[in-house]
Amino acid sequence: MLLDSTISSRNRPDINLEFCVRNALATGELSPATSAYVRQVRDMSNLTRRDRTLLAILQDAIQEGCVQPIEPQSSTQSAV
Repeated sequence: MLLDSTISSRNRPDINLEFCVRNALATGELSPATSAYVRQVRDMSNLTRRDRTLLAILQDAIQEGCVQPIEPQSSTQSAV
């Protein structure tokens, strides 16, 4: 059943965006992949009011320091 809801939500950017925003707020981090997805959603021309609200919440959290964007690690760095 969970798989069905995952499959049906793939075409719903608002559900994925909400998950990304909630996850960033819960962890205090914004991964490079999530950041790329957020940029992709932000560039869409048909944003709903809900999408714009979620993006504003995330932007405010980043500006306030509650969420820190994580920089991608270079492949030349070795794990310590």
